[in-house]
Amino acid sequence: MSLFLIFPLLFLPIGLIFAGLLLLRWRDRQDARRLPVDSKQLPNQAGAQIRQRLEAVSDDYWSVSALAFFIGPMMPLAILVLEARKKAPEVFDIGAGSIAAYLVMLLGGVAVLLWQTRRHVLVMRRCREGLAAELATADGLQQLVPDGLMLFHDLPADGFNIDHVVVGHSVVFAVETKSRKKPAKGGKDSAKVRYDGKALKFPEHIETKPLEQAARQARWLAEFLTGATGNPVRVVPVLALPGWYVELTASLPTSSNDVRVVNPKAASFMRTVNFGPRFEDDQRRRIAWALTKRYDDVAED
Repeated sequence: MSLFLIFPLLFLPIGLIFAGLLLLRWRDRQDARRLPVDSKQLPNQAGAQIRQRLEAVSDDYWSVSALAFFIGPMMPLAILVLEARKKAPEVFDIGAGSIAAYLVMLLGGVAVLLWQTRRHVLVMRRCREGLAAELATADGLQQLVPDGLMLFHDLPADGFNIDHVVVGHSVVFAVETKSRKKPAKGGKDSAKVRYDGKALKFPEHIETKPLEQAARQARWLAEFLTGATGNPVRVVPVLALPGWYVELTASLPTSSNDVRVVNPKAASFMRTVNFGPRFEDDQRRRIAWALTKRYDDVAED
């Protein structure tokens, strides 16, 4: 058999698999049938934004993986070509410069694909961790519903989303969720975060940005609800850290901008009435209407 046929045959199975994957993806995109329930039609579900991002990055990951699967055998093929050129130079009359350029492009392509694959893997990992944390927070906040509190998830704001909004009896809570890994080893202290009202002191690092983010989002929500209802609405920022035991090393915050840091399983403080005068029933209805309408307004845009 001619050498010109042997090498293409080496690539034939891989090429067919790659072509088949592309065909399946093309047919999937060409399917005009509509899903009975689209995830985009459920904007107020916990972790909706993270789910959409996870779906998008998963598609990119598999595309890059398929391309890497196809390009991977190029390296052994280059070695085979070099060996064949030594034994049959009249058949493989390829210059050393061409081979070097080819190898440089091959190695560069493999490096780029590996970098993209690693980036997609890291994004998917963060999305899964964030989604698990948001679901855990939603589950913890669900205990408040029987007491008359109203719960909204993934509220779209101006360029960002508020993970959870809880309409209490006298205030509204803007809840931001964060997922933070625990140390590999340790006792109870390894699952403890200390909060002094200014910083989060984890066992291995200190953070302040989540507190700033929670306070910033609460200010936006207070301005939005005040404008939408025509009455001042106090919004208390809350930072939820699922799986962590929060130890307060200072007195409880008192001002509107102070952030409360909690494990979502300990969200019972939201059902108390010591945050000021209770909302009138009409005011609570207007707050709920404004939050519900926010989903529709953003969806129309």
